This record gives sequence, C-alpha cells and structure tokens, in this order.
Amino acid sequence: MQPTIARTLVALLLVLLALGLWNLRPGVTPTPQGPRVVAHSPVTKPMAAAQLSSDSAAFQEQSRARELVFLELVEAETDPDRRGEALELVVKSIAQIDLQTTLDWLPDQTTAAESEFRLLLVRRWAEFDAPAAAAWAARLPAGAVYGAAVEEIAIAWANEDLPAAIIWARALPEGAEQRATFMDLAYEAARTQPTTALVLACVLPATLARDDLIVHAVSQWAIGTPTSALEWAQTVPDIGLRERLLGAVTIAAAQQDGAAAATLVVTLLVPGEEQDRAAVAIVQRWAAQSPANAASWVEQFPDTPAREAAVQNLVILWARRDSTGVADWLDQLPEGSFRTAGLRAFAQTLPDNRPVPGAPAAAPGSVEGR
Repeated sequence: MQPTIARTLVALLLVLLALGLWNLRPGVTPTPQGPRVVAHSPVTKPMAAAQLSSDSAAFQEQSRARELVFLELVEAETDPDRRGEALELVVKSIAQIDLQTTLDWLPDQTTAAESEFRLLLVRRWAEFDAPAAAAWAARLPAGAVYGAAVEEIAIAWANEDLPAAIIWARALPEGAEQRATFMDLAYEAARTQPTTALVLACVLPATLARDDLIVHAVSQWAIGTPTSALEWAQTVPDIGLRERLLGAVTIAAAQQDGAAAATLVVTLLVPGEEQDRAAVAIVQRWAAQSPANAASWVEQFPDTPAREAAVQNLVILWARRDSTGVADWLDQLPEGSFRTAGLRAFAQTLPDNRPVPGAPAAAPGSVEGR
C-alpha cells in the first residue's frame, strides 16, 4: 500500500474512532440508523421554533464535543504527516457556513493540535470569503493568535484577489503586524507580479528581511525579463543590496544563457564574496546546458576557494550526463589544486571499484585507496 494512501486511511480511522468515543460516552444512547415506524398521522405539524432552536443548539454542542475528542486524538499523534492529514480531513468536513462558529468556540489557550486546527480553519475560510475572515480576525486581541490568523488570510487573499488584499493590508493598524502582512503579500505576489512585490517591499523599513524579499522579487522578475530587472537593480543606491540584486539577476539569466550570465557576473559585480557565490551558481546552471563551455570558463577563474567550489559543482553535474566527457577533460588538465579538486569531485560519482582518471595506480600488493 502506498504511504500516502496508508496515512489517509489512518486519518479516517482517527475520525471514526473519535465519533465512536463520543457515542459511547456515559449517558449517551446511539441513535438507531434503520427505518423509523411513523404513527398514522395524516397531517404533520410543523416543529415549533423553540424546538428547532433547541435541536440546533444540541447538534452544535455534539459537533463541538466530537471535534474536541478528535483533536485530543490528533494531539497524541507523533507522526507530523498523519497529524496534518487528519486535521485537513476534519477541516474539510466542516461546512463553510459553520467555519466562524467553529472558530468562535475554540478556546484561547489551546494545544498544538488546536492551534494548527484554528489556522487551517482560517485559511479555508479566507479562500471562500477573505473579507469575512478578515473582519473576524480584526476582533481578535493583539497577540500570536491574531498575527497567525492575519498571515493565513493574507496568503489566501493574495492568491485570490491581490489588489483587494493590498487595500485591506493598508487599512490595518500600523505596526509590526501590518509590516508582516505586507511581507506575506509581497512574497505571494513575487511569483506572478514581481514588480508589485517590489512596490510593497520598498515601503517597508530597511531590514535584512526586507532586503531578502527584494532579492527574491528581483530574481523572479529576471527569469521573465532580465533586462528590465537588471536596469532596476542598477538604480538601487545601497551598494551591498545592489550587489546582491545584480548577483540574483545574473543567476536567473544563466537559466537561459550561461555565456551571457558569465559575462554579466564578471563585468557587473566587484570581486568578492557576492561575485564568487554568483559565479558558482551560474556554473551549476550552465553545466546543465553546455558543460564543456562552462568548464572553459571555470578554467579562467583566479585561484580562489570559489574556483574550487565551481569545479566541484561542474564535475558532479557533468558526470551525471557524460562521465566519459568529464573524465577526458580532467585528464588533460595540468597538475595542481584545480585538477585535484576536480578529480576528488569525480571520485564521488564513481562506484568504489572504478579507478579515477589520471590518479596514480595502486602499487602491486597494496590496497587501493588505503
């Protein structure tokens, strides 16, 4: 049985067990499920409003009790996958109209399972009706529960109606939660609307987290239109952030044109850590397209740790598609640390009993590799 199917069955069994525990508790008699014999009555009188209200309240109370029993069972589950699947099942079983009622009766001081349950409910509600979920969250007191609920709403709303979500975020009280909401919206927007993500990011205070967001958005932008992303990145006044952005653009460009990206990283970035990191990342992407050309470029690197890292990545990726080609290239390299690093990387891709090209042969009677 596949693991996913098995986990789903376990989750279903947990639900059934929870229902069984509820029905077997003291003082409860299970309701017969068979056909009922109805006394002869030509006219069925409508149920009184008071009785309807009482029955509805009793049904809601039973539903809450069943869900609490279920959450107690989930709390005892140690496997995170089964735990998550079980919670997803119970959340999906709740009707859309009952989502707010279920959220309202959850206690403020909750277990881990109840906290996760609450967030799943908020996310599902926001997917159906984000404005209503946001109005409910606005009534929560400031704190961790409010912050987590707003985050779930922001993510769901951004995927459904980003402009409306931005208007909502701008109306939130100023402070840490509003800033966090702008971050959430911007990360979601970066996938499809990177320039909108940058607009949101640029109104945030300058922090490392804000800079990480800008780098992410620019890298997404550069995948589709690298020229525009490059032009924008070059206008950023902060030198450190600009270097990171230029590196992100060159790495994204390498997915389409490794040679062009190699030229950019040499001409745009100043020698240093950021240039080295970008160069290694370009080699990784270029090797998937044209490993021989990437190898020729790596040979021109100065003798730095970045050169060694680049040749190691190149050799491992090249060996996966053409072990003979990379072996021939390594064999023609001159002796030195560059060739040694390449041979060491190539050895990692070979079975233990295969000799490394260019490595000294084992002496008669000796144990190779010892």
